[in-house]
Amino acid sequence: MLRACYTAAELVDYRRAAEDTAILVYRPLEECVGPEPGQFYMLHVPGVEAIPLSVYDSTGEGLGFLVKTRGPTTRLLVEKPPRRVGLLGPLGRPLPPPPPGRRALLLAGGVGVAPLAFYAKRHPSRLLYGVRSARYYVDVGVDDVLVASDDGSVGVRGTVVDLFEGLPDPDRYAPIIVAGPTPMLCAAYRALRRLGLLDGSILVLEEYVRCGLGFCGDCIVPGTRLRLCREGPGVDASRLHGWYSARCP
Repeated sequence: MLRACYTAAELVDYRRAAEDTAILVYRPLEECVGPEPGQFYMLHVPGVEAIPLSVYDSTGEGLGFLVKTRGPTTRLLVEKPPRRVGLLGPLGRPLPPPPPGRRALLLAGGVGVAPLAFYAKRHPSRLLYGVRSARYYVDVGVDDVLVASDDGSVGVRGTVVDLFEGLPDPDRYAPIIVAGPTPMLCAAYRALRRLGLLDGSILVLEEYVRCGLGFCGDCIVPGTRLRLCREGPGVDASRLHGWYSARCP
């Protein structure tokens, strides 16, 4: 059953976190069901548009969002966030917690770290985090984290998939969850397939989301009948052969 609600929200905290990236905290003005890791909100900028944003954190202060400039709306949020916005959510399917006695392995690229940082604050996890350079690195407040950067300016030189492939025993973690830009997801899918780890792994996908409620069908995951906003954004990797064929050259 859909439990999302729509409410106005006011900005209670804002800080620049990295190059072209900011953390915004909005406090809903009405009491709604709180989010679980992996869920997102449609954030409506008055007079502009509504965009989907993963939850970076959720506390008594409000809902935290990690926003990177990608277009006019995200640029506005990063450079001059409005005092009030509309929030529709929480939307999407929560990411599953680890089985008893196990830890999750989280692979994050860029601002894909947002939902995985939220997950790591709720569940036993190890986070692998890749960025282009130190200018784009965000301290997400997670204890067990390994960092890689393309130029070696923070952490080790390489990609988050390189970190993953360098682990001696990745199969001891459950689940394995990957979030980031599509090229990074493609590389992670190939690595998981090569290691025989597609079963039990989850990819947090990026697709265009319009309504967020599953009505319009614009966010159908290629090669599946899954609506990203309802059955995702985290999707079992074993179901994504068609997505891989469509999205990964």
